[in-house]
Amino acid sequence: MSGHTASTHDATLQTALQTGRRLGAHLPEQVFVIAIEAQNVHEFSEQLSPAVAEAIVPAAEQVLNLLTAPAFQPLQEAAP
Repeated sequence: MSGHTASTHDATLQTALQTGRRLGAHLPEQVFVIAIEAQNVHEFSEQLSPAVAEAIVPAAEQVLNLLTAPAFQPLQEAAP
C-alpha cells in the first residue's frame, strides 16, 4: 500500500482490497469488475441516458457469464 489518503473517499478498490488483506479480512484472490461508465457525471437525472440504458443488458450478461463459468469459485465463509 503506497501513499496516504486524507479521506476514505480517496481510496481505490485496489487500496481497499490491499488494506482488507493486511487487516486479515477473508477476501477472494480475484475480483472482477463489470462497470458502465457515464459519459457526463456533472448532470444528474432520475432517468438513465440512452447509452447507459443500452449497456445494462450486456453488463448483466457478463455478470451471469462469470457466475456460471466452470472456473468460478464463490468465496467460502471462513470456519469459526
